Amino acid sequence: VIDYAHSQSRSALMDVYLIGECRFYLGSSTSLLETAFLLNKPMLIANQIQWINSMPCRHGDITVFRHVYSKVENRFLSLQEWLLRATDITAEWSSPDWQFFENSNEEIASAVKEMMDPSRKKEPTYLQKEFRKAHTDAVQKLSKTFRFDPDEPENCNEWFRVASILLAWRGNISAEFLEKNWIKSSKTTLPPSVDS
Repeated sequence: VIDYAHSQSRSALMDVYLIGECRFYLGSSTSLLETAFLLNKPMLIANQIQWINSMPCRHGDITVFRHVYSKVENRFLSLQEWLLRATDITAEWSSPDWQFFENSNEEIASAVKEMMDPSRKKEPTYLQKEFRKAHTDAVQKLSKTFRFDPDEPENCNEWFRVASILLAWRGNISAEFLEKNWIKSSKTTLPPSVDS
């Protein structure tokens, strides 16, 4: 194990080299994701905070979402509930009611094992198919309420621009993460340092 982030060898060129040589890229949507995509590396996106324009693009790529806490309801939402609340989304691609909590080390380790498993099914599981259907429905709901711009022609133009990102993703949500969070969130309590 090399602690590259704190090593003297760290540089922009070395970042690109290491991504180009990796077996797969593990990161978040705010990291060097685009570089890994351009270098055609399989990707595992952890701590995902939205299901709108950051879904896993290619077959074999997977993601795990952060846990969504509803401040109004004082509880964590399941993935299914989160998608069903598409009309709550505002211009910041989220809702003022939602607070996001990072994945646990165990959740990320499980997704890494899933990525590394050579026998991993290429066909999606039942829940992965259910998520995809619910995601498409959520995008349709969102398109009726969300406005990029008050000007309708400009709003329509923006929806066409992002439609391919919203609907053309080919990866999947981690199978184990879905099993544990589709109907009910596996996270049930807030961290001690957080006031609800």
